[in-house]
Formats: sequence, structure tokens, C-alpha cells
Amino acid sequence: TDAFTQAAILDLYDPDRSRKVTYDGTDSSLSAFKEWIGAYLPQNGAGVAILAEPSSSPTFERMQRAFKKKNPEAMWVEYAPLMNSNQRSGLDDAFGGNWMPVHDFSKATVVVSLDDNFLGAGPLQVVNTRGWASGRKVNHGSISRVWIAEPGLSVTGANADERSPMNPAAIAAIATYIAKEIAHVDMAIDGTVSLTTEHQTWADKLVADLQKAGKHGLVLAGASQPASVHYLVARINERLGAVGTTVSYRTVNSHTIAELSKAMQNNTIQGVIVLGGNPAFDAPADFKLADAIKALPLSIHLSHNEDETSAVCKWHINAAHWLESWTDGLAADGTVCVGQPLIQPLFDGITSIELLAILAGEEITDGQTLVRATLVGKSADSWNSTWRTAVHDGVIANSAMLEKPPVNRNAKKGGSVVGGNGYTACFIPSDSVWDGRHANNGWLQELPDSITKLTWDNAALVSPKTAEDLGVKQGDMLNVSVGNESVTIAALPVPGTADDVILLPLGYGRAFAGRVCTGAGVNIYPLRTSSNTWAAPVKVSATGDSYPLATTQMHFGVDTTPGKGAQDRLPLLFREATVDHYNANPDFAKHVGHSSHSLSIFEEQQFVGAKYKWGMTFDLSTCTGCNACVAACHAENNIPIVGKDQVLMGREMHWIRIDRYFAFGSDGHGGYDSSNLASVAIQPMTCMHCENAPCEEVCPVAATVHDTDGLNVMIYNRCVGTRYCSNNCPFKVRRFNYFDYFRRDPLRATGLLQVQPDYYVKAQSGGKTLRAMQFNPDVTVRMRGVMEKCTYCTQRIQRVKIATKNAWV
Repeated sequence: TDAFTQAAILDLYDPDRSRKVTYDGTDSSLSAFKEWIGAYLPQNGAGVAILAEPSSSPTFERMQRAFKKKNPEAMWVEYAPLMNSNQRSGLDDAFGGNWMPVHDFSKATVVVSLDDNFLGAGPLQVVNTRGWASGRKVNHGSISRVWIAEPGLSVTGANADERSPMNPAAIAAIATYIAKEIAHVDMAIDGTVSLTTEHQTWADKLVADLQKAGKHGLVLAGASQPASVHYLVARINERLGAVGTTVSYRTVNSHTIAELSKAMQNNTIQGVIVLGGNPAFDAPADFKLADAIKALPLSIHLSHNEDETSAVCKWHINAAHWLESWTDGLAADGTVCVGQPLIQPLFDGITSIELLAILAGEEITDGQTLVRATLVGKSADSWNSTWRTAVHDGVIANSAMLEKPPVNRNAKKGGSVVGGNGYTACFIPSDSVWDGRHANNGWLQELPDSITKLTWDNAALVSPKTAEDLGVKQGDMLNVSVGNESVTIAALPVPGTADDVILLPLGYGRAFAGRVCTGAGVNIYPLRTSSNTWAAPVKVSATGDSYPLATTQMHFGVDTTPGKGAQDRLPLLFREATVDHYNANPDFAKHVGHSSHSLSIFEEQQFVGAKYKWGMTFDLSTCTGCNACVAACHAENNIPIVGKDQVLMGREMHWIRIDRYFAFGSDGHGGYDSSNLASVAIQPMTCMHCENAPCEEVCPVAATVHDTDGLNVMIYNRCVGTRYCSNNCPFKVRRFNYFDYFRRDPLRATGLLQVQPDYYVKAQSGGKTLRAMQFNPDVTVRMRGVMEKCTYCTQRIQRVKIATKNAWV
């Protein structure tokens, strides 16, 4: 899974989630809504628009058809702020119709990414990573090779074999060059720039690699690239013979939000029903959608929170979380999947499928019956056999729908791209909050970004050279303006970013009054319009002010010059070699590290009689640093969030730390040039469970000891909080509870470094019933003054031991 999925349990038990139906801000009920909508909805749906998030659910599609049948004059619009509309347009030009590519990275020997962060956060992250990882197993004798051109360092870029930072205009130029050399398509795209000598040499090598790979090559383009680049990518893959091998296609469903905005302005739309999403917050700024919705006599919003869109709608209907819903959907390859609830809806919320059934006048509106009728029909025999099999397996076997559509070789779609001259802003999704929908999730807000290690904020990501040109360093404020709109945001220099490019992560600066998201980051959406959804020319200047950014990479460092110290030690910290060298010397790593010749002053423990020898390994050849394990550990072990003020003091509590190291080229004077990023090393770090653990030797109360199987474990009720163990830990993976963090709530309502007054009042601090439901009952909730660390999930070990023992009784 990914970090978003692992953190979903916190959204389910979010104290800020919507708990009731409201009308004009006053409490109402679902039955009152049903009665009202039946009388108010215009006949045939004239003047009404449905604004829905894209969905792959077959049941959602069936209810959509039922709604349209009853309301043929209603308008149906799909919108999400990070929709890949450029790709859809480009593939329409290539094939005709609505298509979506399905990539099989496991069959690709050469992958070329044109600003597509396919290993980063997103709906396809898990399937992409799994396919890519299967091609990176060194026991194959050879591994796949990844090339990427991108404006800023991404998770994919950090794991690529060949990477070139460049602005969007140069990336489009690379695409046209590859298409000309391989597919023999000569297309001009307005705004592209001439390739530099360095970029030309890089492109020549890339083309040679692709031609050698043939049908096992794969080229893909990111959502930020214009439709013309996506068209070219389709032509390149077709020419390589990759269609059917590394890439296939499936059809997808499609009015646009631009059409809806125009209809509202022309008064042809009198009512809008918003199914999920938050368009009042994230719609293109020039649409002024929030004002338009507020002016309508009919407006309904189904959502998990009473957010910015709910605030401008007449009706708000509380939505059921996906973990408490019956649902279905299509996997990346079109396989039909079935989702069942883990718990009864806590606050009687409904799903978009159920709301559509109500609007369509269906007699049966409960989610389970609707999904079951879609997937297995209405016969009793199907319900008893086929349905039970589908629910048990979670998928319907052999239901994938992949095709090889014919390419339209005569299409000549030019288009334009931004980024030729001056500063260019690139709007990117956040690996922590995505498009803003996860902004009130504390686990994700405190999850260090895979590359920047930034928590609780977004920042303007710039190259070291651009930062020098602007006269700023980390935390210095920049004024970034597009047309008449501007935002002020802190700068964060990141090696590997293209010069003159400003990367602006979306999803922060929410106006929704959540106890976690309030005050976190800056809202970038005001800069984003319908004509520049992914990139725009901007004016940038330093304001002279500064802002504290809570980054975690250098926490727990022991170097007086930590940056240079890490560079000097990098060959020891991260031992790597080429595939050829590994094939010739599979044990090379054992000979790279330094060996200690000092004998221990303590007797080696033998663990005589131990039944098990526990261990855990990370495959550094396939670890992308995606943070899924950090989020999973957080959920499993009741780890608290501490807030930005405590992260600034180095007090984050994550049991797994994912270190990210930059390897720089030489500056020619015995130092390192931070503008010349040679490679990136990613290394997860957790408790090593040392045989002769230094932490155990210094604990005065034996709160940390070895168990009979050799695990280094904690006895929480013995710990008196001396913190000697943390000081003596060579890996710096122990975490101390400076406060009773589960009672320290809310986190951001007061100024920096302050504690809530009610923290000291037990009567006001207790009673967090909903949040307490989120805790894992098998893991002790730690209190103030207690040290904690990775336990190798000893509760899971004990559970299996008990089950094994009982099985033999």
C-alpha cells in the first residue's frame, strides 16, 4: 500500500469529520433532505449540474446512467484538481476517444520519464512501484534502466539511473527530438527551447538506449506536459513496438468544469450537486467557483468534512468514509475490485453511490445491494455464490479490460508549453496532503517529505543557484506572483532542481477550520488558472522576512559540519555498485565498510535455548523512500504526532527514519558543489536490535533489555526518562515523550513553542472517545517521560506465538 492508505484510519476517526446533515448551517436529517429534493429537483433535471470526482466504480457508472435517464437535461461534470486532462486530450488525438495508458514496468528494460513521477504519490503509485521493483532485482543478472527529465527532484528522479533537471520547455523539446529520431514524427510545439549541448548529448544516449530496448522500452509523460507531448509519447511507444508489452490502454468515461463555470455565469445552471471533492478550494482561480455556487438557489455537497465547499452550499450531507462503505472499482488494468466496510458508518454517512441512487429515484439505496446488483445481478443464486466469492477474493477474476487501439498517424497536434524565459512556476501535488484532501491528517502532515524532509508546511522549492540569484536561503520569504495574484511563501533550496524553476506544492493553506490543517502552509491555488493548471511564468522577489521550516534530515546528527560530514561518509553509509560489479563480486558490501578491531568489554550474549532469531531487512535496490512503512508503523504502534513546534526542536516520534543523502560533484577545491547533484541515496533506519546494545548498558533501571529471543525491548513502566539510552544509541532511533502528546490537543491553535493551557487540566484533556477508537489495543499508549523505539512489532510476534502454541494444545 501507500502512505495515504496507511493513514486513512486516522481520517476515519478524525474528530473534525462531519457528523450530520445540515441545511443553511442548521442541523437537519437525511430523511428531511430526501423529502426536500423530491419536491425541489426540476423535472428532467433542467438547469441542474452534477459535479463529481472521477470514479472507476461500475456501480457509480450505473447510478450515473440511472440519474441521466431520469434527468436527461442535467449536466454531468467530472473534476479533480490533479486530473490528467492533458493526457486524455493527447490520447484522444492519437487514438480517438477517451483512453488511459496502463504501464507494465515489470516488462520494461528501459524506462524514459518526461516529468512523470510514476514512483511518487498518486493513485498508481503502488502498482507502478511493484512493477518497477520487479525489474530491479539484482538476481536477474541485469536490471531495468530509468531515464528522467524533470524540473524538480522527485521520488522517481531520486531512484533514476540517468537524470537531467530541466524546465518544462526543455522537456517538451526532448520529447519532440525523441519522436523525430524514433517515430519519425516532426512536430513543432510553441515555447520549446533549443537543447543545450549537455541536454543534446543526454538525449542522444537516451535514444540509443530506447532503440536497443525495442518493445521492452517504455516512454511516459507527466500530467504537467501539454497534450502534444502525450500524443508524441503514444507515437514513440507504438513505433518501439511497446504497445501490448510495456503499455496497453483502456477506455475511461466524459462536460468539463470550464463548461460548468461558463454555464453558471450565463445563468443556465440554477443548481449544482457536488459529489465529493472540494472545488471551492481547488478549482482554477479564474472560475471563481465558490462565489458562483454560493449564488445558486440549489447547492448540495456530499463530503467527509464541512469544508470550504460545504460553507458555500445550502445542503451539506456527511459522507461515509471508504473504510465504512460498500464499494467497487477498477484496478489499473481494469480488473473489477470489491470493497467491503470494516465498521458500521459511525455517523450514518452515505456514499456518492447511495446519494446518486436517491437522486435517481431508485427504490433500493443501500450500498451493499447496489454494488451486489451491479457485479453479480439480482438472482438469488448469484447473490449466494458469485457474490460471496467476489467479496472473499476482493476481485472478480479475469475481468481486466486492456486494448491496443490503432494510432492516428495523421494527427498533428502542436500546442504550446511554458518555461522558455524568466522564472517558471510548476504546480506539483504534495506527497503529504496530495491536492489538499489529506490536509487534516496529522500523520501525513508530520510525515517528512521523501526529498525535502519538510513537515507541516509547503515551500517554494528552488535550485541552490536560483536561491543565490534571489539572495535567499532556507526559510527566507519569497513573493511569487502570476498576473494580479500573488502569494508569499518560504524558500527551500533543493539540489537537483532546474535553475529558474519554482516548484509550488499544492494542497496547503486550507480555510477549513480543522484542528490539524489550520495554519499549515500556504494556499497556492489562487495562482492556478484554467490556462496554466500545471505551469506559469511568474515574477519572484525576496521580501526580507523569514519563516521557520521544520525539516528533519539533519536531526540527531553528531557532526560539527553535518553536510560535509555526510558527504565524506557517504560511501560507508550507502554501499552501492554497478550490476556488472555486483555479478562479479556479490559480497562487495562486506568489504566496503570499516571494520572495528576493538574487542567488546562486555561478554557476548549467546541466547542459548532461543527458539527464534528475528530480523528485518530493507532492499535498498528497490526502496524508493515512499514513506509507506513510516505511516504503517505510526498506525500500528500508536505513535503520537507532536506538532510543528516540537519537530523544530528535533522531537518527532517516528520509529522508522528514512534518511536521504545527496551525493555532490567536486567543486575543484577539495569541497562539494551543491549545484551539481550526482546521485541520491535513500536509506531507511530503525532500531538495529544490537546484540550488545549500548542503550542497555547505561539504563539505570533496566527499562530496555534483551528478551529470550534476542530482541531489544522496552519495559515502559520501568522507564524514568533519564534519556541515557538515547544518548548512547549510535543509530539515534530512540524517541522520548517530552509531553503527553495524545492529550496535547489542538496542536496549532497557539503560537509557536507554546503548550495548550488545558494540557494541565485532566478533566478537559480526557474523553477523546473517537480518537481513542483509532488506537491499536495490542500496543501500550505511552505517557510523558517514557522512552520508546522500534520493537519489531513484538505484539504481532506474540500473537503468532500464542496462535501456534494453541494449535498444538
